Amino acid sequence: MNEPLRTPEQAAQYLNVSERQLQLDRTTKRLIPYIKVGRLVRYSKADLDAYIQSQRVGASA
Repeated sequence: MNEPLRTPEQAAQYLNVSERQLQLDRTTKRLIPYIKVGRLVRYSKADLDAYIQSQRVGASA
């Protein structure tokens, strides 16, 4: 549970998106929860994984 928090660069790599996209999401939609410590923005792996799962689209058979 005490996994290190990810920087925006690390989170972007994990999600395969640009850092700019994460920044836009923070300022507009705020879909991915983030932690702010002073001016630093950080993401937890659990929040990133939850976001990935929330984007899952079921297959139609």
